[in-house]
Amino acid sequence: MNNKALFLFLGLFLMAFQLLAQQTKATKSADKESDYDIQDSVSITTRDGAILSAMVARKKNEAEAKPVILQYTIYVRDKSRDLKTIKESVDNGYTGVIVYTRGKRFSPDEINPYENEANDVYDAIDWISKQKWCSGSIGMYGGSYNGFTQWAASKKMHPALKTIVPYVANRPGMGLPMENNIFINPNYEWAFYVGNNKYLDTVTNNNRPRFRGLKFRWWESGAAYKKMDSIDGEPNRWFQKWISHPSFDSYWQKMAPYKIDFSQINIPVLAFDGYYNDSQNSGLYYLKELQKYSPKTPFYLIIGPYGHFGTQIGGEAVINDYKVDAVALIDIKKITYQWFDYILKKGTKPEFLKDKINYEVMGANVWKSAPSFEKMHDDFLTFYMTNTQSGNFYSADSKKPKKKEFLVQKVDFADRQTSNNNYYPSPIIQKEVNTMMDTFL
Repeated sequence: MNNKALFLFLGLFLMAFQLLAQQTKATKSADKESDYDIQDSVSITTRDGAILSAMVARKKNEAEAKPVILQYTIYVRDKSRDLKTIKESVDNGYTGVIVYTRGKRFSPDEINPYENEANDVYDAIDWISKQKWCSGSIGMYGGSYNGFTQWAASKKMHPALKTIVPYVANRPGMGLPMENNIFINPNYEWAFYVGNNKYLDTVTNNNRPRFRGLKFRWWESGAAYKKMDSIDGEPNRWFQKWISHPSFDSYWQKMAPYKIDFSQINIPVLAFDGYYNDSQNSGLYYLKELQKYSPKTPFYLIIGPYGHFGTQIGGEAVINDYKVDAVALIDIKKITYQWFDYILKKGTKPEFLKDKINYEVMGANVWKSAPSFEKMHDDFLTFYMTNTQSGNFYSADSKKPKKKEFLVQKVDFADRQTSNNNYYPSPIIQKEVNTMMDTFL
């Protein structure tokens, strides 16, 4: 055999081998897919006649009723992440269900984020609990909006809901779209992202120059905040509705547990949060109110050097230019399903949970635990502001001043030349302190 024939033979052999490998991989993938029974066009009717779209995943030919792991979300990614996660529930010995909020996916109703979840999640749980494939026990998990929907579900407890595992949970009216009665901007474009169509308007959401520029155009115009969408050039009905409720009134209160509502929450809770999570005040609010109104309800928190998105994947090696400790990177899904096994299958408590509050000490590469928020510290340091200037700073004193004195801060709303955008902890370790001395007179 000459060299040319030999190379031709080897080439044909290699092609045949690659085709065989691809066919084997495809066969294994098909075999894997055949392990699941997927119902991808489920409809659930709410008490007021709205339709919720859902997907259900079960083990193929499974006759036994199993506990259900439920996600309830406004983010429709039904061909990718959503399908993957409900299959994960099956792989872990559960039935996986994902339900989309009113108006999303195949739901014909109007999309109104936050507003209907307290009732709709209850109705979805009620429907699930009556299916032959449900054992009567349901656990929920998920992050951000999905974290909020879990707390919304606990505003009126359904007996089938046995536990929730919220990651970086939002609390409408408390963090987004406003915080301490001050509106903040991320939800402006987010409304288009989730509200423009039945899935997600990624084209609009990814138009960063539009929305970043809008903030500056509004600021420079001096127009009222409610004129934001007029400056943008596109009506934003969700934005207008939200700013018509500038206080934490009944509109916001009814969306999730509020005050005495927490007293009837009697199911164990496992929450995950991050030191650099934008909605940390919301996520910890739920736990602190639960501790206040229902002190006997067991809850656990795992919190570390994570951001909003990083928390939901168990941490990132680098956040805002800061290299986190190796021990801070956790397998969040593993701990989540260990928790579900503990609550829904009478398994053992996750070893990670040493006490109620489990927190990573940055720079020490260790986890510590405490029985409450109040026990996370050893002592208090109290400082009092003074009007004594030292260089570019005003001094703080450990002793309480004998008389009250004041600093004057002048804010000129007609001044549209001066602005401060240095508000975000990035990088986490900074070389200089922004004294903002120009704001004091």
